[in-house]
Amino acid sequence: MSETGSTTRYVSGNTIKIMLEGNNVPLRPDLEQAIVARFGFDLKKIPATFPYNKYLEIVSYLGPILYPGKSPADADDELGYHATTSYLNSPIGQVLKGTAGVMGPRRAFDQFLRIIRNSLPWATHELEDVSPTHLRYYVHTSGERPALMRGVIRASVEAMGIKLVRLETIILSPDAYLHEIEWS
Repeated sequence: MSETGSTTRYVSGNTIKIMLEGNNVPLRPDLEQAIVARFGFDLKKIPATFPYNKYLEIVSYLGPILYPGKSPADADDELGYHATTSYLNSPIGQVLKGTAGVMGPRRAFDQFLRIIRNSLPWATHELEDVSPTHLRYYVHTSGERPALMRGVIRASVEAMGIKLVRLETIILSPDAYLHEIEWS
């Protein structure tokens, strides 16, 4: 069902927390106060679950403030990149990064994808092997911001220690997109 239907989609409070901390929002009291006033929640008491549409509103709000001069898509990419980098520098993220080096890129992508699936459980996610160094990552959901996911992928690839050759986002429909991911 859609956001406006009887089923509301949620993200975990940790998803919000990682987005905010990864982009240094707690270090900006002015921005923290503006978020409290605009969105009605205390950043020190983030609820366990948070409506996904509100999460997207926060992303839309933060992008131009934190990354002025960038296009909305590039700001989303930066938000996703910095949130993921912050997560990967946490104790759990360090374990994931360590195992990624042992598993190799393809299996590591499966692990990273599990985390993404937990963040967007209502979405359909699929990895397609094109070659040993080329994947297609399909996402089918409504309301998702593809560039946000591009930033997540960019940080994940960097954490795996592989050289990204190409990361291209292709919009398939208003509700579906894919990322072409190639590395060497």
